[in-house]
Amino acid sequence: MTSAADTIWKYMDLGKFAYLLETGCLYFASPAQFEDDLEGRVPKSHEEAFEALVHDSFIAPIAALRPHFAAAPDSLAAFDAQLAKAGDALPEARRKAPLRFVVSCWHQSPSESEWMWEEYAGHGTGIAIESTIEGLEGLCRASKAW
Repeated sequence: MTSAADTIWKYMDLGKFAYLLETGCLYFASPAQFEDDLEGRVPKSHEEAFEALVHDSFIAPIAALRPHFAAAPDSLAAFDAQLAKAGDALPEARRKAPLRFVVSCWHQSPSESEWMWEEYAGHGTGIAIESTIEGLEGLCRASKAW
């Protein structure tokens, strides 16, 4: 179970650290830029919850209007086509979602990770920032950029 007091780590190369020092801002990247397809990915449970929300809030209520078009066959065919198009758009929307947000990835662990050092801190030429979930949330809330 995650706690606000849990230790988190931000590994970065010297270029991103210099950016942090110069601007006072963390670097945020688009998940579309990541080489690792799983990094920054929305959990499958969130995707499924989003699809259920869209279905229950939009698709189902619109589908409930279908009987009102029964008297006009041309309108009914157009209605069915638009409804199908809306449902078909969900997977494409999910695929494009990473292009619409940015992330700053942190590693939750009580201790440093050799693998994270090698992967994200310039193979030993970067730095690691140690914080807590609570500490990072506090900085984000206090930031004037938000």
